[in-house]
Amino acid sequence: MERRTGVSAVWLAAALGCGAIFGVPTTAQALSCDGRLVESGDNIAYVREVCGEPTYVSSHQEMRSVYGAYAGRYGYYGQQVGTTVQVDVLVYDFGPTRFIEELTFENGVLRAERIAGYGTTAGARARREARREAREARARDDE
Repeated sequence: MERRTGVSAVWLAAALGCGAIFGVPTTAQALSCDGRLVESGDNIAYVREVCGEPTYVSSHQEMRSVYGAYAGRYGYYGQQVGTTVQVDVLVYDFGPTRFIEELTFENGVLRAERIAGYGTTAGARARREARREAREARARDDE
């Protein structure tokens, strides 16, 4: 009797790899910002605290329909209900040694992460400058 335990793991790895290569948004797993992890379900304020200010920010609202079922006298009935979702996209350029990360938030909660190509030297320079300014601000506060 032959066991095929490794086959599904190989297919899963290939599917996730293709998603990263072709820029398909995937469910956010974990992103490391200065040694601290940002994971799916974290709120936007926490991500900005851990990762700093993003390189680019985009915000819009989407109208979505949700199907809800409820119990009635003669069985279950369904009803379409419209709801508005606030979608925020934060793009972080960590420099040429890391990928550009695009984080998608729905109603302030991290839902998806997408790799948007290689980082740039301008992104690295901007992050260094932001860290230097933060250190100087902390030093002024300590005085």
